[in-house]
Amino acid sequence: MVKLNIPTGPVTEVPRDAIRDDAGEFARKDDRELALYLALEGLDLGPGDRETLGWLADWEMETVAVICSWIVRARAQGAEQEVHVERMAREKVRRDIVADTQKTLDDARRELDLAVQEAAERAQD
Repeated sequence: MVKLNIPTGPVTEVPRDAIRDDAGEFARKDDRELALYLALEGLDLGPGDRETLGWLADWEMETVAVICSWIVRARAQGAEQEVHVERMAREKVRRDIVADTQKTLDDARRELDLAVQEAAERAQD
């Protein structure tokens, strides 16, 4: 079984222990390939993707670990941005509802004031 210790922040040193087997030995190609597949989990991969992934798995473990780290961090950042965009959209909808409600209230006040004024004028006649 492979042990993964993929960096989740900026890589400041070569991640020499990022992908190891149970015995603590350097990862074989299939272990590096598994690390890449796990980093890409949930993505639809076509034949060209899988072929390129196999080619990347031929690279040394440290390089594969850094690539996995980039993928994992980019996906996490994308999720954070998606949440931020969704929060901003909800806030805009809330502001629009408040503005529409305020406009409706202002219109109703004007109509009420006009009706009161007209009633007062009729009462004076």
